Amino acid sequence: MIGLVVVGLDVLPEAMLIALQCMIGKQDKVVAVPLAPSEEADGQRQAILKAVELADDGDGVLVFVDSMASPAGYLMLSIMEQADVDVIGGVNLPMLCKVIELRHESSVEDLAKLARDEGRKAITWRTP
Repeated sequence: MIGLVVVGLDVLPEAMLIALQCMIGKQDKVVAVPLAPSEEADGQRQAILKAVELADDGDGVLVFVDSMASPAGYLMLSIMEQADVDVIGGVNLPMLCKVIELRHESSVEDLAKLARDEGRKAITWRTP
């Protein structure tokens, strides 16, 4: 099963997982990493690496950051190779629900593409 890590500023990652749990129940190998603005970057990197380790059962980990142009995004750029993960910039609940539904039967690469596509679909309801 592919592990999931949600990284972002302050309470956002934890709030996302609370909302997710309300929608589909508690999930294994899904970890939130809240980044306190006052925390040093090295401590934040270590928190992300620990979360990746907790989420990984050997099938890989997909990391979601609140935005690629945020502290979470910049931190992931600095540790992507070390952590050996795929990263999705931007996260929403429909994306997480779909990824959880299919993470038992997909590769990390396929799941990342699916997350991207599902996330895009979820933000557009109707366009002229």
